[in-house]
Amino acid sequence: MKKASKELDHRLVKYQDISMHYSKLDERERKNYNNLGGLIKYAKKLTHELDQQRDKVQMAENIIKDLQQAGSDNIDSLVHLLESYQLKQTQTEQEIKKLNQLIVLKDNEIVGLDEDIHEL
Repeated sequence: MKKASKELDHRLVKYQDISMHYSKLDERERKNYNNLGGLIKYAKKLTHELDQQRDKVQMAENIIKDLQQAGSDNIDSLVHLLESYQLKQTQTEQEIKKLNQLIVLKDNEIVGLDEDIHEL
């Protein structure tokens, strides 16, 4: 409570000091002083707007980073999927070759059996 009272007293003294100096200013200096107050308000407004824009930019950068990472993850998963399909294709082609060789062997056995049957 004492701290608040001291702060209030300090501000009152400061206000009285400013009022005393303000009353001594001529009209041109008063206009400049008032303009200075307007400039201070404008600078505070700009600072606030810049803070908002900075927050928006940071949010956009985070979204872009997340999308890039998600895209990278998707590409990695697609590449992995493609590699697994290529491996399955190779295995299937080998299986087809083995089956074709088996067909040739079985055809030869059938031809041989047909010849044996005709000889009988």
